Amino acid sequence: MKLDGMDETKIIEILSSPWRWGETYLVNRDGSPRKYWDHQKEDLDCPSRRIMHRDGRDVGKSVDLTTRGLYIPFVNRGYEVLITAPLQGHLDNLIEEIEFQIDKVPDIQDSIARKRGGRQLDIKRAPYHRYRFSNGSMLHLVPAGHDGNALRSYHVMAALVDEAARLSIKAWKALDGCVKSGGTIVGYSNPDGRRNTPYYRFTQSDKWFVFKWPSWVNPNWTEETARDKEVLHGGRNTEGWVHEVVGEHGSPAYGTFNLDHFYQAQKEKDGYMRLDILGEDFKDILEGENEQMEEAIASRIVDLLGSLAGMPGVFYWAGCDFGYAKDPTEIVIFAENDKGALIEKVRIHCERIDYPIQSALLAELERLYKFSGIGLDVGGNGLSVFQEIKLLNQFADVRENGLIGRLRIYGFGESLVIDVDEDGQETKKNTKVYATDLWTGRMQRKEVVFAKEDDELEGQVIGHTYNRTDRTIVYSKGNDHILDAIRCMFLVLESLQRLEGLHDVEEIEIVNLRIGVSQPIFGV
Repeated sequence: MKLDGMDETKIIEILSSPWRWGETYLVNRDGSPRKYWDHQKEDLDCPSRRIMHRDGRDVGKSVDLTTRGLYIPFVNRGYEVLITAPLQGHLDNLIEEIEFQIDKVPDIQDSIARKRGGRQLDIKRAPYHRYRFSNGSMLHLVPAGHDGNALRSYHVMAALVDEAARLSIKAWKALDGCVKSGGTIVGYSNPDGRRNTPYYRFTQSDKWFVFKWPSWVNPNWTEETARDKEVLHGGRNTEGWVHEVVGEHGSPAYGTFNLDHFYQAQKEKDGYMRLDILGEDFKDILEGENEQMEEAIASRIVDLLGSLAGMPGVFYWAGCDFGYAKDPTEIVIFAENDKGALIEKVRIHCERIDYPIQSALLAELERLYKFSGIGLDVGGNGLSVFQEIKLLNQFADVRENGLIGRLRIYGFGESLVIDVDEDGQETKKNTKVYATDLWTGRMQRKEVVFAKEDDELEGQVIGHTYNRTDRTIVYSKGNDHILDAIRCMFLVLESLQRLEGLHDVEEIEIVNLRIGVSQPIFGV
């Protein structure tokens, strides 16, 4: 036992301070003792019963939250503690950390109760995680969901909230009702600019103790880190930088999507598949001396896609947001039913793969699904993929089957011709705004179905905001790759079914996309 042989004063000092307790018991992934930064110590020892964080990224929020989550039931007899967040996906990393500490720290493991009649730990993992301690305390990890109904049966002395800015009004009300009188609520989040949320009101209230941690409170912050964040968010004047680096509310922002419409569009559907493809899947090919590298990559892609295949007679539509090698890539595939509604069937998430592999992946998906249309975001590697598909010999077969006539690239910073009146006057609209309008219209008319299992999509929808400038609408950036892929899917469907019938469209030189011309991108 860690405290064996210590004098009573030292034991009291450790057990009365979460960070001292953490440095005594918890370990890092490399096995070294956990150490806390000064700003983390201040948070963990804060005595307030209402604490809210307004932070940037990478400042140690998750470490503090899981430290509290283990400390409170460890040192208190008969306490129940709840950790919640909008979605299960938000909780997964926290669960992984908690289970790591239980597995690696004998004293923590010994503090967990055993099931009756055996040595098995009393841990429940379905439908939600629950850890029962031998002192009668319990730790629950439960996603709040959009309505908070999953929280209503709990009565706890402490509630810890991750992604607090994204917790719905209904979920906050349910959470407040499950915390006992005299209990504690601690919320961690970076702001998203919305003013109509409980999170915003809490950070403005003198009844809550508010921590404000910009990303540079992390002792490992460097100028190189700052430059990387600046590139990611598009500059230091953007809302992404203000929210996720500075940790400020910034300009007023609004939720892009009507969440009630989105949740109505979610369905549990048999056959939805999520596939991850990583750079490591091709490491042996890229590092080897392989004269037939193109063939080897194509063969590996076939293996990775496994049983994916389209069904005869079904119309499939795809949208792609191809990132650079360091950025994620998202590909979405929707099936169109006989009523014209779109159903999410497949999402492929890629990391650390460059555009030659992305091009081969898209070509193989076309061979499997014979898409009615594919929309590409011209940003990232989108233009490179388009050029390779259009020009390289290895993709001649998909070109011969007419893919170029069904493949479109879209620049979200451009304008799109969406109507032409009887006098030939064109109506133009920002491409990203128009794509978002198509999406929201489909949800309103109940003409799209999203897989309920796709919680990453749900998380991006919840956190996606916009603000207005004098000229246009500006959407939040960063955590939006799935959203942009779906936008491209809606655009290519609309382009091939309606827009290109507005007038004769001549092919636009690809180079024009680089200089920001205002013309119909669907003509490419």
